[in-house]
Amino acid sequence: MLRNSYGPEYGQASGAVINIVTRSGSNQWHGDVLYFGRNDALNAEEWFAHASGVAAAASGTPLHNNGKNELRRNDYGYSVGGPIKKDKLFVFWSQEWNKEVRGITRSSCVPSQAERDGDFSNPTCGEPKPTGLVAAGLANPATPYKLNALDNGGSTLVQWLPLPNLATPLPGGADWSQSLNTPIDWSQWNIRLDYNISHSQTLMFRMTKDSWTNDSPNGNSTLGLWGDAIYPALNSNWSQPSKQIIGRLTSTIGTSMVNDLEFAFSDNRINITPGGTDPGLLAQITAAIPTSYPSALKTSPLGTPTLWGGLGNYTSGNTLWLIAPWKNSLDIYTVRDDFSKVLGAQTLRFGGFLVGMARTNTTVPPARPNTHSSEPAGVQAFRPATTWPTS
Repeated sequence: MLRNSYGPEYGQASGAVINIVTRSGSNQWHGDVLYFGRNDALNAEEWFAHASGVAAAASGTPLHNNGKNELRRNDYGYSVGGPIKKDKLFVFWSQEWNKEVRGITRSSCVPSQAERDGDFSNPTCGEPKPTGLVAAGLANPATPYKLNALDNGGSTLVQWLPLPNLATPLPGGADWSQSLNTPIDWSQWNIRLDYNISHSQTLMFRMTKDSWTNDSPNGNSTLGLWGDAIYPALNSNWSQPSKQIIGRLTSTIGTSMVNDLEFAFSDNRINITPGGTDPGLLAQITAAIPTSYPSALKTSPLGTPTLWGGLGNYTSGNTLWLIAPWKNSLDIYTVRDDFSKVLGAQTLRFGGFLVGMARTNTTVPPARPNTHSSEPAGVQAFRPATTWPTS
């Protein structure tokens, strides 16, 4: 890794430069295998997961694995390299897989079944009893805190939230907590060919292809991801395949000059699709809550509103949003030539570098309203004729 004062061939970089040299074959066949494993059976309990497990057990609804976060990781692979033609053509091949299940404890205060049915006589999550419902014609005087009817958008949206599973809320007020297992799978294969054209010229070809997936419930912010609520009913599946192809011709000119001519191509894709325990809920929310702009202008008609801060205390301030469906693609083409010449105790270097990029960043979900209200959040979501004001 070069952090400063690096040569002119790295002039396109403004920060540190990481230069990786892949392994190549030789005149003898060699190979190896590898394995690395981790298991939560060898780990202590995470404090918050333990607290959730104790609270759930005390309420008669014990959590899976006592609320302890699972961690199952298996890395395995192999490599082999050797001569195809001695002293002339060599090959190196490798494959590696990483399969991981990582438990992540998530917790929140969520509405009770009565509140989902429009009855706020005994509000939870620290929300106040709503006022003015009778005057607005939304409730009867005999039941001033129970709505006469529910808004279809709000009652559909609340299906995104799980029911409480803790009879006694956690210190932060959460009445729902669960250790959700997120699957993280990665694989890569690599092939390299080296050909000695002559004593002064060598040709190298390498291709690397890898794939990374994180299906729902995804790792969210713990993996540096963005755009999804913490609740398991509706979540995103992430897939990021990529590959790189490189060809390089190295020529030794006389005893003091070397020239490297290289072509490289790389591509990267980010494909995010709807997932979760109830992925069909996305179509229901789409139908229940209209878009801000005509669906005909969008690449996909599916999408959810973005509720910054969620339903207030009823989601512990967690934003309700979903990034799926979403796509990104990036193709990079480069051609470079590096020439160096030794002049006594000095080395002269110069060359050229050309790069071309093709990028597509498709925000697929249609624009939907952002909701804010000074009204109690539960009523804002469930009351009839909710307007879903845009901000």
